[in-house]
Amino acid sequence: MRYEVLTPRVDLFARNTEASPGAKRSARMNFRDYDLAPEDELNRVLWLAAKGPDVPYPTPIHRAIFTFPPLPGAKADE
Repeated sequence: MRYEVLTPRVDLFARNTEASPGAKRSARMNFRDYDLAPEDELNRVLWLAAKGPDVPYPTPIHRAIFTFPPLPGAKADE
């Protein structure tokens, strides 16, 4: 199978600087372990970096439903 090699159009070695959008906010976040960075704040930083300041951040939708098994000895209508 043949393919055509494409030259990247963006700098693959570019790095964010201290002046990059969200740099100060993300620098204060804890990335030392899973789930220690604040989820919503990090998502907002990433959204701004990907979409720019002209695209509003979407309203979060939480669809988790928590159900628990009945307690031992509980009646069905309790």
